[in-house]
Amino acid sequence: MGKVKEPAATYYSRPMLNALRNHIKDRIEQMDDAVLLSKISSMLDKDEESFEERYQRAKEFAYTHLDREFAEELEKENFLIGKPIPCQYTDEEFEKESKQSEASGIATDEEVKAAFNLWLNLK
Repeated sequence: MGKVKEPAATYYSRPMLNALRNHIKDRIEQMDDAVLLSKISSMLDKDEESFEERYQRAKEFAYTHLDREFAEELEKENFLIGKPIPCQYTDEEFEKESKQSEASGIATDEEVKAAFNLWLNLK
């Protein structure tokens, strides 16, 4: 007679999943092999474009269009790839700031759309 196998759920309970996540995080934090880290990133990435490609596009955009100090701060946060853009304004303040910005004429509508589309594609 063959062995009776337990259902997979027995092995992959919530505590086991948490333990696996923690183990993987610990192992990854100790790694220095960029090629292996890139492979792991690709395995985890659901997008067609790799993290590295999104990172390079964001870096190029930030250092081309933003103040260097601000770009360096963004780089420390991986250019917020996969994260929502942080907002420091209330809705009313944001509306006022948007109107002032639009009235300034510093950026064309096309430039604003291009920047917004880039941000959407970095998620």
